Amino acid sequence: MTPKSTHLTGKRKSLKPLIEAMVQAFAPLYIYQIAKKIHQEKIKSVFCDGKGERQCTYYLFMIVGDSAVRENLVQEFADQTCLDPRVVIRVCPKEVLLQNVHHRNAYLARVINEGKLRYAAPGMERLNDLQLPNLKKRLGRVIVHWRKRKEMADSFFTCG
Repeated sequence: MTPKSTHLTGKRKSLKPLIEAMVQAFAPLYIYQIAKKIHQEKIKSVFCDGKGERQCTYYLFMIVGDSAVRENLVQEFADQTCLDPRVVIRVCPKEVLLQNVHHRNAYLARVINEGKLRYAAPGMERLNDLQLPNLKKRLGRVIVHWRKRKEMADSFFTCG
């Protein structure tokens, strides 16, 4: 399958054509926009004023039902399909997402809770707000682990 390149014209660039193309090509369950960065390059030249064109980079998180969908393949497809704006895509199979949600993964919880839902497959409900890990509890576990490791290291030094 060779995707056609589409260069969006006009001042405002849209992700809608890219998202529609990705839905047709990969059948994702969800697509979240997790960040948008606008940047402008400075050009050092005597022939221009020193400011480049404003560019926009979107960061997307795609949840797929099939673990055979590879992140590199999706990124290549996005690069060929949408030249401007630039898009960076992270792909996660649903099984991995559910496993990490069970363990209260902070990254995935923030993506789901704070990301902008750009696409949900028909019949798929919006993912509920995921619970963030209890940081105080984790810090307590780290301190206990460190103390046990320190005791073990001290005992090795006294034996030696």
